[in-house]
Amino acid sequence: MTRKQKQQLIEKYEKAARKVVSLYSDLPEVVSVVIGGSLARGFTDIVSDIEMYVYYEKSIPSEENIRKILKKLNAKLIRSKKIHWYHSAWGYHTFFAFNGIKFELGYRDIHEFFARMQDFKSGLILPKHGIHDTPFGHYESGVASCISESKILIDKKGQLQELKDYLSDYSSSHLRDETFQYYIKDAKTITTMKTKYATMRNDHYNFNACVARSIRSLVICIFALNNRYYPGDKFNGRYIDTFEIKPKNFKKRMADLFNTSDYKKEDKQNKYNELLKLIKETEKLYERT
Repeated sequence: MTRKQKQQLIEKYEKAARKVVSLYSDLPEVVSVVIGGSLARGFTDIVSDIEMYVYYEKSIPSEENIRKILKKLNAKLIRSKKIHWYHSAWGYHTFFAFNGIKFELGYRDIHEFFARMQDFKSGLILPKHGIHDTPFGHYESGVASCISESKILIDKKGQLQELKDYLSDYSSSHLRDETFQYYIKDAKTITTMKTKYATMRNDHYNFNACVARSIRSLVICIFALNNRYYPGDKFNGRYIDTFEIKPKNFKKRMADLFNTSDYKKEDKQNKYNELLKLIKETEKLYERT
């Protein structure tokens, strides 16, 4: 996709998003509507949908009112026939499409989310339980990233901007140190024990599972070094390209790790050695900052 094509796609998506906002903004319980996801972050591509969040007070927009909005948009439900689709981790969502564009629209109680972010930053929810997409964990870090990088379209009382401002001082909180210490330890432990033993056994399955986990923990550490909330796995490379604090030639070295065969035992040993170097270099960067 050329730069011009990407800009045209972004403009098309933002125009569609504003049409949705114009209808939700009329509901009295709605206090703010934002664009999130790849569109807010400038990472939109041809497979992106539009991720939006409706912040409300007291009560979620009713199914009846949402149906009226979908009818005005001439939109159809996708992924689920439920207007108020619910998951215990992700809350309520409506999935729909119109004009060939897919929407993932979530509903958030503004006061509940402000309280959650206060708990997260104050340490009541520890970093090890706050990384988006981590199995069995909460996803407060992903939520913090989503909120801080969202694009506000309406904010009737300024509450969402206040929350964004609250989340903006990552470096002054406990999060940087605690997140880094937890995940650098995880990366070292998995690498020096489980990955090492998988290498000795030439165990393809366990080796790749362990390497993936170590790399993930290493990437989380690099986000922490650069005072950024870890958003989840998607688009990590684009973020890291902009980071100032990272191991030398990190992009090329990671590409080599991903692309080099590890079928033979000696190949596994080479990957193990390189991963261990990256972990040690990342730890030294932390000590210097």
